[in-house]
Amino acid sequence: MGIVVRGKNVTLRGLTVRGFKVGLYVDGVEGFRLLDSDLSYNWKQKLKSGRMKEDVSDWMSFHQNENDEWLRFGAGVYLKEVRDFEVRNVTITGGQCGLMMTDSHQGKVWNNDFSFLSAIGIGMYRSSDNVVMHNKVDWCVRGYSHRFYNRGQDSAGILMYEQCMRNTVAYNSVTHSGDGLFLWAGQSTMDSGEGGCNDNVFYGNDFSHAPTNGIETTFSRNQFVNNLVLECWHGVWGGYSYGSKFIGNTFGLNGEAIAIEHGQDNEISGNIFRMDTNGIHLWMRESLPPNEWGYPKKRDTKSRDYLIQDNVMFGIPGTAFIVDSTRNLLLKGNFVKKVGKAFELGEGVRDMVDEGGFYSRAGGVEWPDVITQKGTVLDDQSVPVPGPYMERNGLVVRRDADPGMFGKILRESKWNPMVLKIVQDKSKDDMSPEELRDLHAKPYYIAPLDEGMVPFLGPDAKRGRTEILVDEWGPVDFRSPVLWLEDWYDSPTGGKYYVFRVAGPESGGWTFSAAEGCNYTKFDPAWQGVIPRTPPFVEPGVAKLSGDMGDRILVRAGGQFSITLNYSGVKTVDYRGVETPAGTAVPFGYTHDEVAVNWLVSFFNYDRAKIDPREKVDEFRKIYESEPVFSQRMSSLEGAWSGSPAEGVTANAFATLAEGRVTVEPGAYTLSVTSDDGVRVLVDGKVVFEDWTWHAPKTDDILLELAGRHSIRIEHFELDGYSALQVRLRKNKK
Repeated sequence: MGIVVRGKNVTLRGLTVRGFKVGLYVDGVEGFRLLDSDLSYNWKQKLKSGRMKEDVSDWMSFHQNENDEWLRFGAGVYLKEVRDFEVRNVTITGGQCGLMMTDSHQGKVWNNDFSFLSAIGIGMYRSSDNVVMHNKVDWCVRGYSHRFYNRGQDSAGILMYEQCMRNTVAYNSVTHSGDGLFLWAGQSTMDSGEGGCNDNVFYGNDFSHAPTNGIETTFSRNQFVNNLVLECWHGVWGGYSYGSKFIGNTFGLNGEAIAIEHGQDNEISGNIFRMDTNGIHLWMRESLPPNEWGYPKKRDTKSRDYLIQDNVMFGIPGTAFIVDSTRNLLLKGNFVKKVGKAFELGEGVRDMVDEGGFYSRAGGVEWPDVITQKGTVLDDQSVPVPGPYMERNGLVVRRDADPGMFGKILRESKWNPMVLKIVQDKSKDDMSPEELRDLHAKPYYIAPLDEGMVPFLGPDAKRGRTEILVDEWGPVDFRSPVLWLEDWYDSPTGGKYYVFRVAGPESGGWTFSAAEGCNYTKFDPAWQGVIPRTPPFVEPGVAKLSGDMGDRILVRAGGQFSITLNYSGVKTVDYRGVETPAGTAVPFGYTHDEVAVNWLVSFFNYDRAKIDPREKVDEFRKIYESEPVFSQRMSSLEGAWSGSPAEGVTANAFATLAEGRVTVEPGAYTLSVTSDDGVRVLVDGKVVFEDWTWHAPKTDDILLELAGRHSIRIEHFELDGYSALQVRLRKNKK
């Protein structure tokens, strides 16, 4: 730890702390002030997930902190049992976690910048009656590869766990983070069915561009008013939310704008939904796993009792309302226009009424018999519905999207939550969508703090999930150059094409330095994204490439390759916080060092009641000599299973055998194995690694000297729960 503080009435100002697991640890202080300080570039783990593949060992878990378990993740600032505190004008960037609080109350966190962190911006555990306002909490993310996987790995801009109550969270920019907000009632609620992270107010925040959920709020009762939520998998994931209000928010381009399972007594009113793939999804599971957790034993968990009023939906290519196994819904005065489908209703929908709604769809609206109409207006309007921007699984599918569309949406939505809008006295039918939204949000208005900064990204700022670039040290902050792999394709003449983006500072330029194992050229904008059959590759040693930031570079390679460029321009700051003066050449590039292995993967079931693989090891391993339940050949081994890994294989109590063959050039290699649970690795029949235990996902690196043809055999067993087996072979850099 860099600095440890105990005592009473302590003020720290002008600190600079870097290079520690925890920069500042404050324990049991009443009356604490941290002002005008910088705790950037403290500890962060090296991530194993890459652009092409996720590594499940990068997942985190913040669900327990009764014994300060959070300390293992590091922090810029860690507050424990602190009362009456203020954190103002503090910067934490380039680390893993920013400001982490446990059992800390009556605090004021404002005008700070906790951005570009690889886990959490602001974390709260059993912390109540705090004010969190006017902060920049952007790009707190890991586990994202644009258009390929959107896992988040439990990263979040703001995290609230375990009985955090009566907090006010307003006017924060919480964009480009794994979740914008990740709120969970806590294990005590899961066991007892009581309590929750209740009675918090979230007003006027920007929760946009989250790979997973803009707002995740579960097992709790809260208010969400006048927030902006664009381009998330789910704008709101509200599992088991009850008595909650979602009022006057602006949604757009989400996979699903609002998704709530097992919700009760919730209100969804005055919101705008613009070009979300689907609008509102409400449902419950008819059967829950028996005897696994206490919450459904202690509480009614039926999906029921919703007021959905004065919402405006337009440009929805999927379905406006998806409802299943839910009863007692009142839809009142909603305006739904230009949608693929108005309703998709499953079994078990009861007592659903529409009063005064307007529904317009090309080809007419198919009205479900189960919904009672009271003054409903149906219209057949031949207005085309736009194609989806995002799939329901949260992956962006639109490659041709206008890069200025987010600025356009911001301007059209007139979202400016810090200003109290004066809504003219006129009927709702005569109001614009924005006026109707502001009318509903007005009663919940929270006045900005005096001297509170405006933290939001402007309409012309860098934003959108294309700007989430996560490398081995976390989110790229664009303060130093990177050669970012955007896409890859099979080449018609053999090998693969790789398209790179030169990212980093907005000004400056690059020059070519070196390449090995590949052909290369600048990607010509005149190609309009289509690679010509015979690209004009540069002949090594004959022509030199140079260009500007934002250029694309096309590479063709048949295996391992590397390319290096030099940047010259403004001052740069790297992932460690090391500065390089303006005008100094900064080398950067890309190395593809993974070796392809062809695998035969087989699965076997076993009976845990008869044998424990950890206790009767030799007897258990005879299973690999038996007939497998399922086998298949794979070009890569990327197993990450929350259930059965293959047809006929049980979700728990199974064994895996992976057999691979590879031919390599002489040299040093690293075999990375991610396992959950036990694993044994053999190369050419010799055991090179073994951890035959029950354990959470973890990655082990095995150093090998290889030359020529080799066999790799991996034995694995799963006891219960989540399971993983991922293997990668890389040639080490010289």
